[in-house]
Amino acid sequence: MSFLPATLGLEMHEEIMKGRRFFNWLWRANALIIFVAGLLAVSVLLFALYMLVADLTGTRHASNVMAVAGQEIDNTKASLSEFSRIDGTPLLRATLYVEQEFAYGSGSKETQAVQNELYFDMETSKSYWLIPGYKGLIVDRYRMPDDEYRDNPRPARASAYALVEKDSNGDGKLTGSDLKEIAVSGPAGKPLHRTGTLVESIDGTQVDDKGAVALIFYTADGKFRFQKIDLDTGKVSLDSAL
Repeated sequence: MSFLPATLGLEMHEEIMKGRRFFNWLWRANALIIFVAGLLAVSVLLFALYMLVADLTGTRHASNVMAVAGQEIDNTKASLSEFSRIDGTPLLRATLYVEQEFAYGSGSKETQAVQNELYFDMETSKSYWLIPGYKGLIVDRYRMPDDEYRDNPRPARASAYALVEKDSNGDGKLTGSDLKEIAVSGPAGKPLHRTGTLVESIDGTQVDDKGAVALIFYTADGKFRFQKIDLDTGKVSLDSAL
């Protein structure tokens, strides 16, 4: 019978113990990884559930949206922006915002839209509206010439507006998705001329150096067109495809 040396037996025992300790560490590491992954999965699930509940029961916000007659509106509030000076004139201009709140699912929805502009003459202390009694939506206002943010901007000679007054797509709201009417005015908001031209979008604007004729590029019925408008009379002198 042969016997292993004592030192060899101790070495084998240590190797066995090292192997056991390694596998114990590996098992604990795997368990920790599984625990962390499970914790992350639960956190993501809880966050998604929270966002879903908040979306269903919270308050949604939208801009350039106005409910039309027939919808039950919980609250309507009008507010004015700060007045700003119109360069080269004694006039100040402020934007009229209309805010509406109505039920939406289990929560509510708040909308804000531009409805009008108020002008104030500092010399006469008189004021006037861009469109008196207007109940529609002003989707956009275009300064002409459009170089307000350049280093040396030229004085404004005219403005163009995209007006929405009818729910053309039947979704119960006035939005930028409805057909828009082209309107033009002088830099002081008058005289305002509504052309009656309904468009899908206004794609660009320009004015001649005398401030007498506005050039409006637009899309209607999927076609690109332009028109020239006399700013004094509001007459459309030319309306043509591009």
